[in-house]
This record gives sequence, C-alpha cells and structure tokens, in this order.
Amino acid sequence: MARLLFILFLTTILYNVKGQEVNFDSLRNVIQSKKDTAKIDIANKITHYLSTRAPDTALLIGYQSLEEAKESKYLFGIAEAYNNIGTVKIEQSEYDTAVALFQKAVESYEIIDNKKGQAQAKNNIGHIERLRGNYEKATTALLEALAINEEIGNEKGIASNTINLGIVFSDLKQVDKAIEYYRKAIPPSEKLNQLRSLGNIYNNISIEFRKRNQLDSALKYLKESIQYRKQANALRDLAGSYSNLAILYFYLDKKDSTLILFNQVLETYQKLGNKKEIARCYYNISELHRMEGRLMMATSSIKKSLDFAKEINSKEQIRDAYMGLSQINASLGNFEEAYDSRLQYELYQDSLLNERNNRVITELSGKYDTEKKDKQIAELELEQQTAALSLARANNERNIFIAVATVILLVAILLFTFFRQKRKSLAEKELLLKEIHHRVKNNLQVISSLLNLQADSLESDVAKDAVKEGQNRVKSMALIHQKLYSAEDVRGVDVQDYLENLSKELFKAFGVDEEKINWKVNTNGLKLDIDTIIPLGLIINELITNSIKYAFDDNENGTLEIHMKEEGDSLNVTVADSGKGLDENALQNSNAFGWKMIQSLSRKLKAEVNVNAENGTRVNLMLTRYKLVA
Repeated sequence: MARLLFILFLTTILYNVKGQEVNFDSLRNVIQSKKDTAKIDIANKITHYLSTRAPDTALLIGYQSLEEAKESKYLFGIAEAYNNIGTVKIEQSEYDTAVALFQKAVESYEIIDNKKGQAQAKNNIGHIERLRGNYEKATTALLEALAINEEIGNEKGIASNTINLGIVFSDLKQVDKAIEYYRKAIPPSEKLNQLRSLGNIYNNISIEFRKRNQLDSALKYLKESIQYRKQANALRDLAGSYSNLAILYFYLDKKDSTLILFNQVLETYQKLGNKKEIARCYYNISELHRMEGRLMMATSSIKKSLDFAKEINSKEQIRDAYMGLSQINASLGNFEEAYDSRLQYELYQDSLLNERNNRVITELSGKYDTEKKDKQIAELELEQQTAALSLARANNERNIFIAVATVILLVAILLFTFFRQKRKSLAEKELLLKEIHHRVKNNLQVISSLLNLQADSLESDVAKDAVKEGQNRVKSMALIHQKLYSAEDVRGVDVQDYLENLSKELFKAFGVDEEKINWKVNTNGLKLDIDTIIPLGLIINELITNSIKYAFDDNENGTLEIHMKEEGDSLNVTVADSGKGLDENALQNSNAFGWKMIQSLSRKLKAEVNVNAENGTRVNLMLTRYKLVA
C-alpha cells in the first residue's frame, strides 16, 4: 500500500508540471499492477523525464525510487535510479557527485550484464569529463560507450556517442574532425526521429561553421537546429540555440538583437538553475558591453560570470572570466588590476595544463610499475623453466627439446613485448615534448603581452617602436613553438607555413594594406630543425620589418618576396623588395640593433650575407650550418 501511495504521489507531481504530456492510462495500469518492480520502473522514467524540466522534483522522486529498489533488491531499478539521479546532478552542476553516481550505475549494470545501460552511463561520464576539461578521460569513456553500442547495434546510443566525440574535437579546435563526427550522427538520429539529438547536431555544426567565419552556412544550420528543438519542446537546448543566434547576429552587426537574445537566454537558465550556463551568459553579455564601449556594465557582468564560475569550480570559465576582466581594466586604464587579472588567467591556464600533465605522469608511473611486475614474473618463470630443463635432461631427449622450445618462445614473447613498449614510450615522449613546446609558446605569449602593456605606458614614440620590435621578435619565436606542438612531427617546422604566418602577423602588426604590397613565399617544401629555424626566423623577421618600415612610401605599391632552396651543401635564402632600396655600405656599417642581430645570428649559422640595392633591396644569405628534417 505504501508503494501504491508513492506512485499516486508521483502521478500528482507529474500532473502539476506545467506543459508536460502524461499518459495517465499507462500510469493507472501500473498502479493497479501487483508487481513492485513495474512501479519502480515508472518512477525511474518520471525522474528521467523531469531531469531537465523540474530538477528538484526529479531528485526527490529519484532518491525515493532508489530506496524502493534497494528494499526490493531490484538491481535494474537500482542501476536506472543511479543513472537518472546522476543526470539531475549534471543539471545542478554537481559534477563530482554525478560521476560517482554514474560509476555506481555502471557497476550495477555490469552485475546484470545490461550493456545498453553500461554504455549510457559511460557516455554520461564522458560528457561530464568534457565539461571539466578532462579531454583524455572524456575520450576514453566515450570510445568505450561507442564500442559497446556498436556491439549491440544501439543506433540511438551511437548517435549520442558520436555527437559527444564531435564536441570533444570542437573543444580541441579540430573543426574538420568535429564536423565529421557530427554528420555521422545525423542518419541514425533521423532514422529514429530523435528531434532533440538532431537539434543538438545542427546546432553544433553551426558553431563550427561560425568558427570558420562561414556565417551563411552557420545561420542555415542554426535555423534547422531551432526548428528541431521547438518540435522537441527542449527548453534548455532551445536557449542554447538562441544564444548561438545572438552571437551570429553580433557578427552580422545586429548588436541590439544580440543583447536582447542574451538577456532572454540568461532568464531561461536562471529559471533552470544551470549555473554553468548562467556564467557563460554573463560572460557573453560582458564581452558585448566591452566591445560597444560600455565598460562599467561590462565589469558588472564579468564579475557575476566569475562568481558563478567559482561557485561550480569551472576552471575554464574562471580562466576566461579573468581574461575578460583583464581586457576591461586595460581599456579603463587600470593597468595594475589588468596585470593582476592577467596573472590569474595564466595561473588557471597553467593549472589546467598541469592537471593534464599530472594525469600523463600518473599513467606513465602505473605503466612502469606494471612493467616491473611483469619483468619479475617473467624472471621467475624463466628460473622455473631452467630447473625443469635440468630435470628433463636426466630423463629423456624429448623433454629437453620441449623445454628448450618453451624457453625460446618465452624469449621471443619478451622481445616482442619490449619492442612494443619501446614504441609506446617513444610516442609518450613525443606527447610530453609537444606539451613542453606548448608551455614555451604560452610563456612567450605572456612576455609579448607584458611588452604590449609596457608599450602602452610609454610616451616616447621611439621607445614604443623599440618595444614593439622586441614584441614582434618574441612572436616570431612563439610561432615556431606553436607550429611544433600542433604538428604531427615535432622534429622540425614546415618553413613555408611558418613564413606565411610570420608575414601575415607582421603585415597585421604594422597595419600594411596587403592589396598595395603583395608578398610571396617559396621555400620548395623544406623543413628545418628548431636550432636552424629560430635564428633564421629572427633574421627574416628583421628583414621583413625593414622592408615594411622603410622600403615603400605611404601610397606606393610594391612586392615582397622570400625564397629558399638548397644548393649543394648550402642553403640559399633571399628576401627582396621592390622599394626604394638601401645604401649597401651604410647598411654594412650600421650600428643599429637589428642589423647587429642579423650579423650575430648569421655567424651562428655560418652564413654569408650579401646586400644588393638595385631595383629595390635584395638580401641574400648562404647558410652552411643548417639541418633539414626529412
């Protein structure tokens, strides 16, 4: 009777949830059933149904359902209750509690061999780890869930897994890979008429096209998303689509509509109690105010974003909020506060990187301990085989042959294992090396930002130019480390790609109109190691800077060319412009810092420098100390 009253209580609650559709005939049949398990099942379904619509009510029903299932020793009901309560905890931004609940759900599903439930719980864990920036854990959980769903042919689960994997690649800024996974999820979602999933997919594809600045395509997919989410009556998801629409309107210069939409989205998330999205909304509103020059309103919003982010301990959002606060204070002229906020940004950025590095180190330590134990076991087995061989020799030749064959097989296995572990170790070392290049790049960017702040505080134009040139030199080195950590091969840098990006950065830094001064880079597909490209990159940085500053008058059109090719045992590098030319003798006798640096770095590369001032300025370097990467 108590359970019957419990189900009646659930029915009453569900009836009073505004705007929800309920099959009362089905509920009435369940209430009249004598099976307690059926009543627990319907309670779990109601918990799931209300998880995003009325989280507090869903939590009350979920815990009551869990208690009933434990009393009845109904394992499937226990697993479902853990899973559904975990879903509610995601909505309440209680991620640690949610992960613990999903892990209990996995264990319960494994006991009853329910693979579909295992995959669903692992997918939820992957979703949470992605939200917390733990991309390695997220990918592992999602791939495990995908493998299970593919094994049992669960198309709905496959669609969900591929969507979440697409989001992970999106967070890692791998746009093409993200779109590829999103599109893989469309066919199974359409086949099952999963309106909410389709809304999520098209919304995410829209975001990726927006990152590419393909705004028409982004708007097209976003409108598809809004239609699907309206049909699914998914309030929270619809708020996300409108938030993205607000961002698109901003790029389309409809800023009044942008602010209205952001405030509507904020009100929706406040009603839902979703603190993570509330923090995101305040951040977006702050950025809009900052770009429009409403700095006091921007300050108020960014502080609210920071408060909510700290409340749920979302390190990525805390980091972004500090960056926003630093930019606002810099615009207000509060350089000390801007610097403090920037330091907080770097602190959280380093914390996220350190957490990732610590996870890698922990995994490597675990692998080392396992290898050590395996080695000890192998040694004991070898000793046993040797003893058996001695005894077998006294009996007959047949046993000796078998024992020797066994030893040979063991040695072969050990050699194979050693080779495989060595290959894994090399891959792990390459990963750590990429992380080091990433950290170096970040540190150089900090130095560049400090130089920029210092330049803003200087009154002398000469001093500002000197600091700006120093900043460009730092950027040229940071660009090399960026190319190294983002490339598949960390041994060297693709010179063509590097010099094209360096030229774009310098043209942008000096405000040069690329339609007036055309530039061309041809390096014949060469790749150089880091010890060659850093000094050579600084030399070319100086030569491009000189051409931009001195070669052309304000209204003069011209060209700038960079060529590189290998000739015998030398590397021929040429930087030429069609400007008014420099006096070769004056340049050779110059006491300027830039030319001194070129001469010093040329000696390091054992390079002969020749300057030709006919028809512009042509500087040629013949390097004899360099290293190509195959």
